[in-house]
Amino acid sequence: MKVKVTYNPEITSQPTDLDSNLTIELDYEQSAGGNIEPVPGVDQTIGGQEVEIVSSGDGLYEDSYESGRLIYRGQNPNNYIEFNGELWRIIAKETD
Repeated sequence: MKVKVTYNPEITSQPTDLDSNLTIELDYEQSAGGNIEPVPGVDQTIGGQEVEIVSSGDGLYEDSYESGRLIYRGQNPNNYIEFNGELWRIIAKETD
């Protein structure tokens, strides 16, 4: 989780009180192993798009060495994303 704090651009003077408190309440359920485990056949979100985890052929697989990590395999997996006018190839979705 990231919190970004910015000043209102219409304010022209520095405030005297620079400290602030923030309370965040998260409602979540932790998996038994401590990592989020992808489930084969269930879509995962990458770049806002749902991608199915497969167990054969071209596509997105669970990494057998690192729990929660997903990797692309195959001769022609659809693992491209256009960002900033450039075409990039996604190799893996890391656990973090």
